[in-house]
Amino acid sequence: MRAAACWYIVGSMIATVVVVGAKAEPDYPAVSATVPLPRVAEGAPDPKTKKLLDELGSENWRVREQASRQLAALGEQALPHLRKALLESDDPEVRQRLSVLVRQMERAFLIEPKRITLNAKDQTCKQILEAIAQQTGYRLEFQAFGPHGEAKYSFEFQNTPFWQAVDTVANAAGLSMFAEYEDNVIRFYPQETISPYVAYSGPFRFTATNISVNRNVQLAGINRRGEGQRANEHMNLSFQINSEPKNPMLGITQPELTEAKDDLGGNLLQPQTRNAYYPGYYNSGFRGHSTHMNVNLSRGDRRATLIKSLKGRVGIILLAGATPEIVVTEPLKVEKKTFRSRTVELELESVTEDTNQKGNYTVALKVSRVPPPGASHRGEDWNWGNSIWQKLELLDTQGQRYYCHGPTTQNNNGTGTVQLVVQFGPEDRRTGRGPKKALTAPAKLILHEWLTVTQVVAFEFQDIPLP
Repeated sequence: MRAAACWYIVGSMIATVVVVGAKAEPDYPAVSATVPLPRVAEGAPDPKTKKLLDELGSENWRVREQASRQLAALGEQALPHLRKALLESDDPEVRQRLSVLVRQMERAFLIEPKRITLNAKDQTCKQILEAIAQQTGYRLEFQAFGPHGEAKYSFEFQNTPFWQAVDTVANAAGLSMFAEYEDNVIRFYPQETISPYVAYSGPFRFTATNISVNRNVQLAGINRRGEGQRANEHMNLSFQINSEPKNPMLGITQPELTEAKDDLGGNLLQPQTRNAYYPGYYNSGFRGHSTHMNVNLSRGDRRATLIKSLKGRVGIILLAGATPEIVVTEPLKVEKKTFRSRTVELELESVTEDTNQKGNYTVALKVSRVPPPGASHRGEDWNWGNSIWQKLELLDTQGQRYYCHGPTTQNNNGTGTVQLVVQFGPEDRRTGRGPKKALTAPAKLILHEWLTVTQVVAFEFQDIPLP
């Protein structure tokens, strides 16, 4: 899982996308953005998955082969059950088959895009996006109004990666894509703007958003012979990175440029030591499907009008899974109690119902990192503390999840302890849309541990205009 993988992309304008084609994915519900796929399933698999797992141990070789193929076709929703079966099986061949399947599915989950096969004739945007959502299991929302809701379009996709397909539809229909919330919903709105400089890499989408320029001329310390006066021009190129809903991002590492040429053949790369961009989390550790990066360039010949070629790579820090670390049962009855696990200590002050908004609950707690064996202190990590509220989950007696409305107060000292008050309720306040859940009283408060992996992604842009 931690081996880095690279994917190469070429892109300049959405209009250059070539629509090539796909096999439909199984119809599964979208993966929760609040709690990603667990590493190992807790309950029993569904009857179909259980039957296929049992058939891996069949005496008939053909039955075993068929079961392997059908398990692979189930996709990522079956992955936690395959991991559980791998841990529990004592049959050497079953373990070998499951090991191969788990490795293949884990890699595909992280680096392979969802693919679309669709032949849409004279359909509205809403119908087309619903068909794409059906194939991928993703939630795509289109806010239709005016002529945008009634206009008809025709598209044919075969094995088309997800981002290329939705960008092709959005560009033709005059829509802008929005994926800034930390949920797993992609929203489309009619808007008279375009983002033409886009490149793709597996499940990731890179958009060039802005170039800023800084010019300076040395006016002091000039050589008496007139040789010391220097004019310098530096540029900062900004990008937005979007991930598919199946791949929540926590941030990126330091981008590295391998080539930057203008249309006159000039080199735009800065010396390595002058790229003032430092490695680390650039989402403050928050989970989301949109993040940003910047690269620094040096202007060469001012007659150049284009960044003819820009190549580089960046490590994208992904949330690969989550596992319950601390589970508090009947939290309404718990006051000022401490729970400790392998990596964290949770002091639960209280869980109380909001007297003004029945069905909404306030959770007051303090969470501290447990130092690793041999360490004298917890270490400084602001990102860890900033994202604690996203790792909390409140469930009712039926196992339904309350919406987390985020912290109302938070005190993060950066040294491994964060104290906060978090609100939960039956409605999604971020979007103001969607049905209100019919929830019973809270039965479990869960603090999850996040499992991460960093994938190195290569990107390439062409023909970006220079200021």
